[in-house]
Amino acid sequence: FTGLDKLKLSEEERNRANRMYQAAVEDAKLVVWEYDICSHRVIMTDNDFTKYDYRKFGLPKVTENVPDSLVPYIEDSSVAAFVEMYRAVERGAPTASCEVWYKTASAREPRCEHIRYVTLFDENGKPVKAYGIGQNITAQKLEHEKYAMLYKQITETLSESVLSVQLNISKN
Repeated sequence: FTGLDKLKLSEEERNRANRMYQAAVEDAKLVVWEYDICSHRVIMTDNDFTKYDYRKFGLPKVTENVPDSLVPYIEDSSVAAFVEMYRAVERGAPTASCEVWYKTASAREPRCEHIRYVTLFDENGKPVKAYGIGQNITAQKLEHEKYAMLYKQITETLSESVLSVQLNISKN
């Protein structure tokens, strides 16, 4: 292999890896963005699902003054965890994550998202940017809430029961 052949091969491998990444992101319906730590700026990626999602919520492709400018979109109960996740990234945590409930507009359904950041560092070990990934976990959260409510109803009626049995089928 000549130097040019190696460069071509490397470029082909990068293109193949990028296509695989794009396919995985689209199939998993992940929202992906980059957080520039120094400028406190979020830049959304150009994959189709990310575009669909940030437009659905009325967010621009580039958001300045992060996390403060995003707090108005977050339910009050999630704000502290959301802001702390950003502070952890800014302090140099290699990863940080949280679950966030978004405020709902009258035309939108409730939305809970698991957000995870992976931090990138410069040659001096200073955090400079982070890659963010958001995954909609609303269905799982709502099912968990429904289960907890049913469980509570059942346990509250146990005192009136002659017999009760609880089975954990996940553990046989």
